[in-house]
Amino acid sequence: MKKIIKFCLSPLPWTVRDQITYFTTFRRRANMKNPVYFTEKVLCRKHYDCKENTLFSLLADKYRVRSYVEEKIGADYLIPLQHTVDNPDDLRALRLSLDDVVVNLPMVQAWYISSKHHRQNTRWMRP
Repeated sequence: MKKIIKFCLSPLPWTVRDQITYFTTFRRRANMKNPVYFTEKVLCRKHYDCKENTLFSLLADKYRVRSYVEEKIGADYLIPLQHTVDNPDDLRALRLSLDDVVVNLPMVQAWYISSKHHRQNTRWMRP
């Protein structure tokens, strides 16, 4: 049933889909003019502020936000990166040992953890 609803809502603009999803979840319309609840405030920010303020897209990108953090508070607060790639096939060329590797996928918002100590528990994990 959920797949059918998602399919029917997919051609609608995302602002309309957000309103419908909010109503089906909370059984009330989102107050976009004077938001009171946290979810209403998130929707207002998503609908209005994100379009006008380019800082939101910068802060949402896990890699690009590093330069912003370094500029504002310093590089001491950043976890060092070992390697970054644009194409996953480039990882094969590195010939890394996959014993203690954490791969962070920014678009999927999931981590794949492979460890020699936890080989039997290796799976996709949500943060």
